Amino acid sequence: VKLAKESRSPLGRVHGLYALDGLQALEAKHVLFGLQDDEPRVREHALKLAERFQSDVAVRAQMLKLADDTDLRVRYQLAFSIGNIEGGPANKAFHQLMLKDGKDQWVRLAVLTSVHGRRGDVFRLLAGDDKLRRSGEGKLLLNALAVQIGAANHANELGDFLTTVERLPAQEGREYMASVMSKLPAKARERVSKAG
Repeated sequence: VKLAKESRSPLGRVHGLYALDGLQALEAKHVLFGLQDDEPRVREHALKLAERFQSDVAVRAQMLKLADDTDLRVRYQLAFSIGNIEGGPANKAFHQLMLKDGKDQWVRLAVLTSVHGRRGDVFRLLAGDDKLRRSGEGKLLLNALAVQIGAANHANELGDFLTTVERLPAQEGREYMASVMSKLPAKARERVSKAG
């Protein structure tokens, strides 16, 4: 425990956290120290270890704060690590990550892999940000989300998507509809076409 919290070496603190994990002695309080460490590599590894402690309110809150971290690799890991955190705060963190790092293709990919089950809500958040929606990286991400929404064919995601598209300028809405329709199964395409 002392190594994970007090080592002068960042590598030593990382090793301390993983040693506690290997001994099955890692607790939320240890991870919390790592998430608040001054060294970015310690925070990055602490995020990986924090994934199983997401039910702890303090750990979850500290994880979400890292959306504003100064280090790109920490924010990149965060995009993966918060994938299982449900609700609005995590969706807002994805939005923050896209505002800060949307130009980075790897961060976009990390966000896309982590928004399973909430793609419609994240689409709504991102599409509601005019500046992001009109940027090149915003268009790339929104089109990719639309394709995923179509391929997944989940009613809640499709409903969020369709509600959002109705509020967009007509040309943009048509582009995103084309993306979602390209992956929807035939029967679902027929239902959407009849409804729309």
